[in-house]
Amino acid sequence: MPTFTEWYLRVMHNFEHSGPVFEYFDYHGLMNEVFIPEPKNQAAYGQILDMLGGAAPIDSEKQRATLKGADGGEVVIPSELFHVLVNVVEALKAGQAISVAPLETKLTTQQAADQIGVSRPTLIKLANAQGVQFELVGNHRRISLRDLLAMQGRMRSEQKRLLNEIIAVNVETGVYDLDDELMPTRA
Repeated sequence: MPTFTEWYLRVMHNFEHSGPVFEYFDYHGLMNEVFIPEPKNQAAYGQILDMLGGAAPIDSEKQRATLKGADGGEVVIPSELFHVLVNVVEALKAGQAISVAPLETKLTTQQAADQIGVSRPTLIKLANAQGVQFELVGNHRRISLRDLLAMQGRMRSEQKRLLNEIIAVNVETGVYDLDDELMPTRA
């Protein structure tokens, strides 16, 4: 697969010689590039995080975070991009590698299943049980990313609620108070 620069030069060459010709490449691979934090940049990550952490909530009309270009121009950073920047810098400061990848807003059932880590048949059962609507494109089902993430959030909330119930029952019945000699030990 060509790099973005190679692709851009090829498109411009085609445009100059024969009019607009668009070539299709799957650029998800380029967007999935992994960025590994450089130890020499740790101080900069901390400064950026301090600056981003000190910004007012983006929903505020009075103060918004802006991005200033080399030419001095400024643009307001939309809230979703601001939160992405904060998360990226937090991960880099913690020494974690990051990758940012675009996602379609309408997913196939297989893409949706992969996104939440279940099989396609399980995704369909879960979505039907929760009343999530599919959009039909020909004979193929699509699910909106927003609906998928809302469903995943409801599932996580229910899992936490059930886990807390189990913990409460175990505390009430004294399961956590068993003698150490009854508990298996590692050799």
